[in-house]
Amino acid sequence: MPRLDDLEGYVRKRILEDKWTHEEVSRELKTSYPNDPGLSVRSVKRFCQIHDIHRTARLTEDVVKEAVTVGVAMVGPTYGRKTMCGLLASEGLKVSETRVGQALQTVRPDYHHMRVTKTTQSLNPRPYRAEYFGQKLHIDQNEKLVMFGVTHICAIDGYSGKIVGFERGEFDLDSTMHKYCVSWITLNVSAVGIRQYTASWNCHYIPGKGIPNDRASKSHAMKLPAAIVPEYDTAVSQFESMGGHLTHRDSDVLFLTHHMLNNTSSRNGTCPLQC
Repeated sequence: MPRLDDLEGYVRKRILEDKWTHEEVSRELKTSYPNDPGLSVRSVKRFCQIHDIHRTARLTEDVVKEAVTVGVAMVGPTYGRKTMCGLLASEGLKVSETRVGQALQTVRPDYHHMRVTKTTQSLNPRPYRAEYFGQKLHIDQNEKLVMFGVTHICAIDGYSGKIVGFERGEFDLDSTMHKYCVSWITLNVSAVGIRQYTASWNCHYIPGKGIPNDRASKSHAMKLPAAIVPEYDTAVSQFESMGGHLTHRDSDVLFLTHHMLNNTSSRNGTCPLQC
C-alpha cells in the first residue's frame, strides 16, 4: 500500500511539470489505488505544503509588495484585489487574491479605506445565463480609467466576462472643451489606460465563472474569414434590396478597442484636429 511519501516523484511531476491541481492529482491516485486511504484532496494539499511543491514559484512578500506598489502607481486607487490580481497576471505574475489584498492594505491604506467604505454598488436585479461565448452582450459603465480622465462604457461578453468593445460617444466639435477632450494627447493617454485595464480585466478571476481569457479560449466560437463577411456598405445594400429598412445614424454604437487604437496610432504623431 503506497503512501504519498512513496509517490513524491509522481506528485512533483504532475504538479510542477504537468501543472495539475490538487484535485486532479487526488482523483488520479484514487483511480490507481482505489482501496488505499490518505489520498484525499486535503491530504494531497497538505503533502504539497510540507514538501514545498507548488505549480508556480511562490513570490516573496517583498516582491509582491513591490509589484503591487508599481501597480497602484499605474492605476490609482480604483483597483481592488481581484482587478489588481488581473493586472499582475497580465504582466506574468501569479499571486493569490489574499496576498494582493494584504499588500494593497499595506501599500496604500488610504486607498484601501476608500474602496471598503464605498456605498454605491451596481446591482443587476435580473441576472441571466449565457450558454456560450458570443451569445449575449451587456453594456457596463466603469470608472477604472478615471485617473486618465475617462469614464468609459464597455461591452462585455455575458458568458466569459471578457471585454470585447467600447462605446464611442458624440462630441460637439464647436466646443473648445470638446476639441481638447478628443485631442491627440487625450486619445493616446486613454489608449494606454484602455489597453492596461482590458488586459487586467481579462486576466482576473470572476467568482462563479473563472478567468475570462481562459473561458473564452475554450469556446467553440471562431473568427470568420474577412472574405466571407461583406463590408458595411455592401451589407446595407443587400439588406435594403431584399426589402429591409434601416435607420441610418452618423456613428456606430460600438467602437472596438483595436480599431480605436489603430486609428490613433496611424496618425503618425499628428494632432487629429490640426491644433
